[in-house]
Amino acid sequence: MTDPSSRLRTVLDRLPFSVDDTDAANQAFRRWTDQQDPKAERHVGMWTDCYVCRYVLAKSAGGNFESVAAPEELITRAYEKIQKIRDGVRDPSRYANWVSVVSKNTFLNHTRRDRAADSID
Repeated sequence: MTDPSSRLRTVLDRLPFSVDDTDAANQAFRRWTDQQDPKAERHVGMWTDCYVCRYVLAKSAGGNFESVAAPEELITRAYEKIQKIRDGVRDPSRYANWVSVVSKNTFLNHTRRDRAADSID
C-alpha cells in the first residue's frame, strides 16, 4: 500500500488539469453525466481522488489524527461515500463544491467520533 502523499503525487501527474481547476472538474463531471464519456469519468475519478487526498493530508499536517493509518482510512471513507452518492448531484456545475462539502463533513464526523471516544475513556 502506498502512503497518501505518494498516491496523490502519482495521480496528480496523470490528471490532465490542476486539482485546483474546479471548472475543469465540473466540466468533466458534466461531460460524463450528459454524454457518458468514459474518459471524462476517468478524469472525474482521478480529480476526486486527488481532491480528497489533498484535503485529508492538509488536515493531517495539523495533527488531527490519532494514528498513522487514520488519514488513509478517512480518504477511503470519503472517496467511497462520494462514489456511492454522486449520482444525486443535482447541479453538475457545482460538483467540485459538493466534493468539498462531503470531504469536510466526513472529516468533521471523524473528529467528532474521536472526541466522543476520548471523553468516554
